[in-house]
Amino acid sequence: MHSYGTPKLRIPDIYENRDHQLAFGHSRDACACCATDEAMVAAIRRLAAHRIRGLGPAAANLPYFLHLTIAPPFNAAITRGYNLLTGARVKLGKWDEYLAMRTGIVAVNRRYRELLSNDLGAMAALLQGDDWLRGRFGALGTSGRRRWARRRFSHS
Repeated sequence: MHSYGTPKLRIPDIYENRDHQLAFGHSRDACACCATDEAMVAAIRRLAAHRIRGLGPAAANLPYFLHLTIAPPFNAAITRGYNLLTGARVKLGKWDEYLAMRTGIVAVNRRYRELLSNDLGAMAALLQGDDWLRGRFGALGTSGRRRWARRRFSHS
């Protein structure tokens, strides 16, 4: 736990380990050249296999900026909103958790394709909206979330 003003200890995994630097660089190159979901997920899994500490959510946002329709952004608010909506327990800062959340976001986005943008950032914005973060919908339970989704996304 860090108090305000206390500097965090530097995590040397990426700064001092040449293999990790190269793996990160190769991952970014692979993501930039990806054209499919499968290729993007494979590139992320290859990076995850190196177990580089200290990359954090900012590294997970890089694929989003390269491929808005394949990779969603990742931050604490999006994760909280996703967990509230789905009842999942996705944790911030783990690649396998990011990929699990990505699968869920893509599934919802495909299901409501006619109502949502292809840009997965739009779904992420919905997830980190004030209603979710204030718990307005989180306490609904699974059946309540389903009713809300039907009402919210119905074509009436």
